[in-house]
Amino acid sequence: MYIFLPDDHDGLFELTQKIFSEPMFLEQHLPTEKCHVGISVPNFKISFQIDVKDFLKDMGLELPFLREAEFSDMIKEDDSSGPLFLSDVLHKAVLEVDQKGIEETSVSMGLGKPLPAQHFKADHPFFFMIREEFSGTVIFMGHVLDPSSRT
Repeated sequence: MYIFLPDDHDGLFELTQKIFSEPMFLEQHLPTEKCHVGISVPNFKISFQIDVKDFLKDMGLELPFLREAEFSDMIKEDDSSGPLFLSDVLHKAVLEVDQKGIEETSVSMGLGKPLPAQHFKADHPFFFMIREEFSGTVIFMGHVLDPSSRT
């Protein structure tokens, strides 16, 4: 997870504009080497849900949504009278960050290392993202507007 904390307490909007309008922003602002940093991040939980049925149909996946769909090999025989088909496909993602996760990360990274010379404290609105390291694909992104609120 990467957390982008604007310098100004009310700078989240401007920071977000830069992230999305400057193609090389992420590459220019991601760490290039590892260092030991004390981290203080508030607990937060964010979820997102979307119905992807129309996206799947637009990509040509029609059959599972028709009554003629054949799912009999996927279920046990029972006394249900109607055919099995998909009516909807929902995608839901949940991200929960708490002190336990932060502590575990800090401990595993901090074994045998001196106390951090730098400290990062997300005490005002910030932007975050989870990015797959090999391909650089952004998997999840969002922002926390009020780090003082508890989930």
